Amino acid sequence: MGIQRFRKDMTALAHPTWLEKSLPQFGTELCKLQGQIMAQELASIGINYPLTMVSDLSNGLFILRSVSKDPAKVSECLQASMDAFFENGHVIFVTKHFPGLGQTRGDTHEGTVVSRVTTMAEEQQHLKPFVDLINNSKAKGQQELLSILASHAEVPLFDPNHLTTESPKILRGVMREQMGFNGLVVSDAMWMGDYEKMSLTEMLPVYLNSFISGMDILMIKGQHFAGAVDFFRQVYDNEVSSDLRAAVEKRTGLDFATVRQKFVARLKESSQRLDIVLAKVGDPRSQMKNDSPHDETTSLRARYDRILMSIDARWKSVLPLARSEEGSPNLARVP
Repeated sequence: MGIQRFRKDMTALAHPTWLEKSLPQFGTELCKLQGQIMAQELASIGINYPLTMVSDLSNGLFILRSVSKDPAKVSECLQASMDAFFENGHVIFVTKHFPGLGQTRGDTHEGTVVSRVTTMAEEQQHLKPFVDLINNSKAKGQQELLSILASHAEVPLFDPNHLTTESPKILRGVMREQMGFNGLVVSDAMWMGDYEKMSLTEMLPVYLNSFISGMDILMIKGQHFAGAVDFFRQVYDNEVSSDLRAAVEKRTGLDFATVRQKFVARLKESSQRLDIVLAKVGDPRSQMKNDSPHDETTSLRARYDRILMSIDARWKSVLPLARSEEGSPNLARVP
């Protein structure tokens, strides 16, 4: 049905494009049901940080994954989904790909994509869903439960010299200072595009630059993880080799002493933010009421299906097949 990593024993959900189709007749009800089902089932098996709905405006790559081309509709729908996460209280609502891949063409999995936007008026359209989600979370006193995933896109309007992943102008200047976002910022997968071609030694300065630029969480490939942790410890202890120091200085444009100073300051800032978020979320597994996550949302799923079938009669033949494939194994039994 949709792009969904967890399938067995979980409700199969429709692509977000169907959420827009539901708005004229059902308002944001389907958007909220989508959020309720995700939050309840994920919380029931102890998952508190899913990379959920995209805030990107619809384009070729996101024709199914995005809610709409209309930023107002994206905002309206995603706020309803986010409210469902807030009501659950144990799962963080992560949205992506800041500052909006709807302004680009191409696929960041394959290489660098560049924003085509040249004016702030147009850029504001792509930022609107993120701005509205931030303001909504603050108004409801739940800003710790909103997290934003930053893209690997290049946005020359904000920073002509860096990808968003390594841009303090975007991650701090735009997101933190201009938009007032206080939640966790996570990178996109750092094994995509041009990053995929780089060795661990080449990537270590990238990881460091991304962190000091404003990321709180880095998605690092498994083969690089232990090496990255060791490298960060060396930076903290000021025991980095001369070759790596030179590579860091070249990547960041700063002398190593300044980089290390920024790194230590960011460690403190980011750790404090993470502690606040974890205290707010608590243990999602405390919400488990049934043996199966699928059993947590029976009534919600019934209403969800009725809305889809009301929108388009073809769902009457699709949904029974999708529901029959949800079945086992029982993820709740996995340690």
